[in-house]
Amino acid sequence: GKANTCTRHGMAKAVTGGFHDGTFGSKLDVSQDYVTNALVNKGKDVAGCWPSEFNQESILVMDRASSEYYNIAIQVGKCSFTDLQQNWDKSKFVVVYNNYLGAHCIYVNKLQNGKLCCINSYGNKDQFPQLKEQDVTAIYKVDAVAKKALCILR
Repeated sequence: GKANTCTRHGMAKAVTGGFHDGTFGSKLDVSQDYVTNALVNKGKDVAGCWPSEFNQESILVMDRASSEYYNIAIQVGKCSFTDLQQNWDKSKFVVVYNNYLGAHCIYVNKLQNGKLCCINSYGNKDQFPQLKEQDVTAIYKVDAVAKKALCILR
């Protein structure tokens, strides 16, 4: 799109990925587009932002497998490359690096041979960047907890 929403896209990949593979403890089938839109709607604009701006945020999502709604509490914090390596199986990660347009946030899909293998939100442009530790400006650890949403009849 024509907005600076890369952080929202990277964070959505982290949140949906963590629930899809069970990293966050629960397995949910959550729409990445829905999570992206929920994160976009947390702001007042579509200007660039840092992943830490979503720390302690909560979004409402639907599990497509059960059609049940869940409140997702998101925790985001800056961390080191060592933290990423040590917590790889327990959390998801996004990184900020400088590309040809300036600061850019992407989801880290895997760690392979000391490189961060990432997934970009630019469509067909540079879809799978591979970054070395020194290429990265900041690393953010992403965790999330799902609690079934209450359904109160009025």
